[in-house]
Amino acid sequence: MESEEIVRDLATVKAEVKNLKAWQAAQNGSIKETRQDVNRLKYILMGATGMVALNLLGIVFMLVKG
Repeated sequence: MESEEIVRDLATVKAEVKNLKAWQAAQNGSIKETRQDVNRLKYILMGATGMVALNLLGIVFMLVKG
């Protein structure tokens, strides 16, 4: 009786470990996708900031020249 219970518990633990490994793989995939999205957003913001800086530089140049 006790050995059947141990075997059943072991099977349960193995199934739970398998589920946890699958969950971890899914989480790792989500983290990688999020990092890629953040990197894209970072470059977009850097580009927008550069454009604002160039526009301000142009305004200053026109004010000084004018």
